[in-house]
Amino acid sequence: MSVTFSAIGAPETSNMVPCYMDGCSALTRCGYCKDGLLDEPLESIPSLNLANGNARAILSLVGLEDEFLSGGLEVEGIAPIRQRIFVLRNSEKRRAAAIREPEDKQEAILEMSGGAVEGVQTLYRMSPRMITAGLDDDGILDRLERLDELLAAAQAGGFGVSWG
Repeated sequence: MSVTFSAIGAPETSNMVPCYMDGCSALTRCGYCKDGLLDEPLESIPSLNLANGNARAILSLVGLEDEFLSGGLEVEGIAPIRQRIFVLRNSEKRRAAAIREPEDKQEAILEMSGGAVEGVQTLYRMSPRMITAGLDDDGILDRLERLDELLAAAQAGGFGVSWG
């Protein structure tokens, strides 16, 4: 799962590019393009997509932690968050709270215990293997910088920001 941060109401433009669909030629069109051109949407303000764990860490650092990983800011609320990001980008100590080590775990779960009953063995099954990527200081800095770029562009355009 992931969380996408985007500017609320930012206009989208498009770019006409040559069709890249298989079998599309000047003689036989693919049905997706218009005379060999595809209309590809372009965002005027790029969005930011983070894995749930990374989004939770970054939102927590900037003071916007939410149980459901969804929310928003009006344009007036962007400046204080950008100020927090500025402080975080310049303080390794403050970013340390979001650092997490990678995990790879799987556990044996007791299904049936034998011993007391003749012929019954102790049975275990394995839990699902859970692999969680870590988040180091460089990763935190990268995500803070990208969030700040989105916030700056939204603020300059007079747009709020939403995530979810």
